[in-house]
Amino acid sequence: MLATLELTMLMGEKNFERMRERGQFWIARLARDREHDYGDLIDKIRELVSDPVSISLKYDAAERPGLAQLRSLLAVMPPVACHYELERAEDEAELVPTPALPCWKRNGTT
Repeated sequence: MLATLELTMLMGEKNFERMRERGQFWIARLARDREHDYGDLIDKIRELVSDPVSISLKYDAAERPGLAQLRSLLAVMPPVACHYELERAEDEAELVPTPALPCWKRNGTT
């Protein structure tokens, strides 16, 4: 199937925008074919173009066993927070840790 080949190649290139465009083309083309039932393929293409990154990770997980576990760990982690402020001088600036940063040190104090 040319649709599967083309979309797989675009997914491998991480060209998700073009993959969405071509996915919509293939959905329309396959839906017009009255001689064959491409319902399952159309559903898979719709799933792929709706969230190509997740689908890409789903297929990569089969080839990389630790990827699924990593995704699970990342899903429960708290969001990244910035614990630094920018202190500006005339021609320079310095990142200074905020008191919210655990174990921060400033001027030799903890």
